[in-house]
Amino acid sequence: MTNATKEKLSALHGKLADVFTEIITNGVPIKDEETGTIHKAPPSPAYLTQIRQFLKDNNIESAVVPGTPLANLTDSLPFAGSEHEGIH
Repeated sequence: MTNATKEKLSALHGKLADVFTEIITNGVPIKDEETGTIHKAPPSPAYLTQIRQFLKDNNIESAVVPGTPLANLTDSLPFAGSEHEGIH
């Protein structure tokens, strides 16, 4: 049995959502060991997979609306029957 309360688990869930939002919005902090400077790098595929799974686990879905980033992404994929068919 766990000692975690619903409130603690809810707060942890919210903080995880905040961290994922920060990573997507601003990148992943990377420390330059020589200078100590913190740089931001794009999220790695591993981060993106974790974020995707978090959204899926929380039943977050999105409709494809023309002109949105999601629509632009789907339009760029080479699915059968698309204008991109046969391009590799």
